[in-house]
Amino acid sequence: MRLPCTPPELIGKDFDSIEQTEVHDRFRLGVIIYQLLFGGNNPFQGKWTGTGEIPDINELICQGLWINGSTNLIAAVARTIPLEIVHPEIQQCFLRCFNDGHKNPNFRPTARKWLEALKVGNDRLTICGRVDSHYYSRTYGKCYWCDRSTNLGVDIFPGVVKAKPSVVVESTSQPQVISNRFIGNLLQTLSGHSDSVWSVAYSPDGQTLASGSDDKTIKLWNVKTGNLLQTLSGHSDMVISVAYSPDGQTLASGSYDNTIKIWDVKTGNLLQTLSGHSRSVWSVAYSPDGQTLASGSWDNTIKIWDVKTGNLLQTLTGHSSPVSSVAYSPDGQTLASGSDDKTIKLWNVKTGNLLQTLTGHSNPVVSVAYSPDGQTLASGSSDKTIKIWRLK
Repeated sequence: MRLPCTPPELIGKDFDSIEQTEVHDRFRLGVIIYQLLFGGNNPFQGKWTGTGEIPDINELICQGLWINGSTNLIAAVARTIPLEIVHPEIQQCFLRCFNDGHKNPNFRPTARKWLEALKVGNDRLTICGRVDSHYYSRTYGKCYWCDRSTNLGVDIFPGVVKAKPSVVVESTSQPQVISNRFIGNLLQTLSGHSDSVWSVAYSPDGQTLASGSDDKTIKLWNVKTGNLLQTLSGHSDMVISVAYSPDGQTLASGSYDNTIKIWDVKTGNLLQTLSGHSRSVWSVAYSPDGQTLASGSWDNTIKIWDVKTGNLLQTLTGHSSPVSSVAYSPDGQTLASGSDDKTIKLWNVKTGNLLQTLTGHSNPVVSVAYSPDGQTLASGSSDKTIKIWRLK
């Protein structure tokens, strides 16, 4: 099938009389990338749910009707590969190209934006534990290609199925019997979110659990009973990170809508909306005294906020790629940040000065955590390793 690469504003026009620009090429680039990522399909394929016969491809493009459009006139079929399998940054590029870009062509992502998103998506790929040719995004959480192969009987990326390793148990002269009756038992399954859950956090007293979801909400749960206590609504995009204040009275949430919100846990009221990041907020952390809040963003910065006033106190710059994780030291004097630039940076919270850059990971650093005594720092990376660093 010939790719539908003519942007809507040029359909029906005489190409010889029109000066085509880089903005027009952005549409073509989006179509080509879609085809490469989604098994050779184009974004305008699907089941027509409107009245009458399905319009021809040029009419679909002119009306902005595509498989993930807002009108839902093009519906998924069994073989449709969902947009959700790719990293959220790539998803946003497609939405900007075919939704926002239909209204205003200048909103279409540039080649540089695509490159940045694809690099992030590539760095977040993991190999399937079952089939060696299957790669999937960690943000999707499971191997889509295995599910597709099971459901449709077709594997577009066939590979070698890995054998399950055998387990050898050696006997001892004096075997020990350890009861596992209460170890690993499932205590609760909390259902209520309508989409993926990105982050969970216990309250300091352990009585409540907060969850942040792709459905744009935060839910508070009674840990003992599993009952839903509150649903906090206000974000306009998925909630990626949640954190309780040390006193358990407030909850912070970081979102793909570029904001941080602070909530009263008891009433569910929104107390503050912290705006300042230019891209999604992937990590939030309270200082040990609860007076400040740190946020790590995909705009490559860390911001430190006054919790009471909502004022921005510091913007820490130095990372060359998105910041996925932030953590305060137990004494609150230092902040650690993990980034897609493969480094961990340590910052003086009071001055904002960079104290140290820890290098050694070969892929993005996605999680950082201090030991309780503040002597060491652990970092987790998509290079499949955890590193422990001595700080003092």
